[in-house]
Amino acid sequence: MKKLSVLLFGALMSMPTFAAVQFTYPYEGAELTYEITSTISNEVRVTKGDATATEVIIPDNVEYDGKQYTVRAIYANAFEGMTSMTSIVITQRLKSIGDFAFRNCSNLTSVTLPDEFDSIGNWAFGRCSKLSQISIVNVLTVGLSAFSGCSSLTEISLTDDITAMGNNCFYNCTALENITLPAKLPRIYQDMFNGCSSLTEITIPDAVKTVQASAFEGCKNLKTVTFGTGLTEIYSYAFRNCSSLEEIVVPETVTKLWQSVFQGCSSLKTATLPDALGDIGKNQFLNCTSLTDVNIPSALTSVPESMFSECTALTETDFELPRTVTSIGNSAFSGCTGFTKLNLPNSITDIEASAFSSCSGLTEVVLPLSVTTLGASAFNSCENLATAVLPPSCQAIPAGLFQNCLSLSRVYLGPNISEIGDEAFAGCALTDIYITAQTPPSIQATSFTDQTSATLYLQGEEAEADYKAAENWSEFANVKQMNVADGIDVKKIDDSANDEEATGDTVRYKATLVGTNVSIPYVFWRSSDPSVAYVDSKGVVTLLAGGDDVTPATITAETLYADGPVHTVTGDEDITTDGDDNTPTTGLEAIAEIDNHIIEEIYTLNGVSVGINPEDLTPGVYVCRFADGKTCKIRK
Repeated sequence: MKKLSVLLFGALMSMPTFAAVQFTYPYEGAELTYEITSTISNEVRVTKGDATATEVIIPDNVEYDGKQYTVRAIYANAFEGMTSMTSIVITQRLKSIGDFAFRNCSNLTSVTLPDEFDSIGNWAFGRCSKLSQISIVNVLTVGLSAFSGCSSLTEISLTDDITAMGNNCFYNCTALENITLPAKLPRIYQDMFNGCSSLTEITIPDAVKTVQASAFEGCKNLKTVTFGTGLTEIYSYAFRNCSSLEEIVVPETVTKLWQSVFQGCSSLKTATLPDALGDIGKNQFLNCTSLTDVNIPSALTSVPESMFSECTALTETDFELPRTVTSIGNSAFSGCTGFTKLNLPNSITDIEASAFSSCSGLTEVVLPLSVTTLGASAFNSCENLATAVLPPSCQAIPAGLFQNCLSLSRVYLGPNISEIGDEAFAGCALTDIYITAQTPPSIQATSFTDQTSATLYLQGEEAEADYKAAENWSEFANVKQMNVADGIDVKKIDDSANDEEATGDTVRYKATLVGTNVSIPYVFWRSSDPSVAYVDSKGVVTLLAGGDDVTPATITAETLYADGPVHTVTGDEDITTDGDDNTPTTGLEAIAEIDNHIIEEIYTLNGVSVGINPEDLTPGVYVCRFADGKTCKIRK
């Protein structure tokens, strides 16, 4: 083996070596330096420009030592910083332009490229601040920052052969108004058009799978974006501070929006998101101060941190939270001054810190029974909030929850409250505090601003004695007993009277508290199984599942009183109905008596005929039309 190694080494040493040869060649008033790259195919590259030349033409061929050579490349840094050059025409036989080849050529105004070639290197034309004209770019790859800082470039056409472009490609091309993107481009690269403040519209090709971080950030005149059909993800800050963008329609193919994609789009009025989009990053519409129309995807389970923070034009009627949402993130709606009330689904369990802080338009907050956890300062500085009602599911009031709610005069707290945090009600003008917890919750000396000005309403004489003896509670000078409800009367309301809320397989229940001058007039609704029958905070029940293998859900109405009255509704319960309601369904268990009628047709809820025999139906909900003209809703 040792002998073989020596022989191989000797063979390698005997191979001829190629020494790079450089030479100058004058052409059309410019003398450029070339380097021979191949003596077999007779090819050279430009290694250095002429620092004194203004209009440069690179020829197809040059001569050296009696031979002709083809110019195939412009080497890295070849013309960098040559401020005398104003225009350049490049040979048709060129294959590549190297990194930094023309960077900082600050007086270069015009570039004529080959009809087709392979690559433009990194920063090749970076900071050519006067470059305003460039021929069609028919190339395979374009490097990062290739045209970055070309602040006079107004238009550029990229052919469909381009399959790769680098980050920052057109960064701060502030005069760029129009660009046609290659049809084969797989992505919009990071910072690709960041700072292109004159760009007014863009069409994303169908081949694009991702729009990467900050791709269009700061395009303050971008008004129209048309997304392609192949898009799956939009990365962070992609359209941040596009202050002229008025409407966006995110295609159904998108499965993820990273954080702050549309942050600071101050003219954005309408945002249409895919219903199946469940992965949305924080700060999504932060400071979108014109937003008035947005759909929340039904796949969303949590409203992200600061998603709508400072959306001052947004009102509670401009969107609807789906019942898939279980939590509202930090500052999710902070500064939404257009809110006057909350429409929260009876699925929300967690409201995190500052979620609704500084919502100055809120006048009343009644949380649904599903809420169990409240974050610090969740309603801080809601200065026009007058009434707040926390459901019996809440056990702790965190620090600063209603701090600086200057108009808050009346609060209702349930039987399970065990703790009230520091400055929870500091700065509030409380006059009436209703609390049904029988054991005084632990409170801080600063939980309330002034215990002497508010009246404390308690349930039962024993509880009153305990509060008067408890630390900090004893500071309340005015203590009264509240009137407790004796029961709950529940009735079913005719669906036809609730066109807006009770559509499809739904029914609405109305609960009335029985008693004289009941102190706490609020009723809370609960479903034993929300996946079978969902009930909202107004008593509207929607049937979500049925069939023989599904256990019917029951609906319960309850109060804020300790050991107070409850009323449980079951599907087979005989409930008095307001109005003429012949529809045999409660939204819990279908009750259909069809034996005494002649069936003329059975339809799905979408109006599709499925025959006349109930025995042929698959499990589901249907509308049955009888020969006498009457109809009913049935569930199998």
